[in-house]
Amino acid sequence: MNGGGDAAADRGTRLRVYAGALTGGALVAALIVGVHGTGQAAARSAPAPTSAPTASAAASTRSGACLVVGASSREGEAYCLRKAADAMKRVPIPDDRQGTASAVAQRVQAAAHQADWEQCRQASSPSYPEGQCVSTIGSRPAGAEDVEAVRWALAEAGYQNVVARIARPDDPAFPHTVIYAVATDGLCVVASIRGGHQGYTAEGPYADGRCLEP
Repeated sequence: MNGGGDAAADRGTRLRVYAGALTGGALVAALIVGVHGTGQAAARSAPAPTSAPTASAAASTRSGACLVVGASSREGEAYCLRKAADAMKRVPIPDDRQGTASAVAQRVQAAAHQADWEQCRQASSPSYPEGQCVSTIGSRPAGAEDVEAVRWALAEAGYQNVVARIARPDDPAFPHTVIYAVATDGLCVVASIRGGHQGYTAEGPYADGRCLEP
């Protein structure tokens, strides 16, 4: 799994590394929490399963990194566990495609990044610069106009197979953001965006071939 974002990594960044397995149809996730720049770490885990995992469950084990900027510990942990649960539902990307997946994800997020800036080009003025406008967008919950801006930005970049909507409580995204998924190059780029900051990953599709629930 490849993750990223364009926010500065030294502003209260917390790197959460998780490992998960599907055991008996349930997610068993271990979460290791490290605070950037402090050298301090704490480990938390879900209750141990009552029976040993089967061979198929062991084969479903995944791991990944979850980078969180400016969120509370509880909020960030919940977000990372949602991402882990979502990853468990997806077809894994083959190892030999990981490099391609990372490049594809970066291209998609660069296109979506234009959404907030486009919204602010008309609204900005010498006394209200675009950067301040983008920060204002990031301070309020996402709305329908933000979803449309993301769709527009991705369409302008040539991406047609797109799902974009307001994030739901069980989505691998922070609340009040726009979550979007782009199917391209046989991959799914899944991301959330708010006020110029993004978290994005290249993933495989769900078992039914979709990248995100509409």
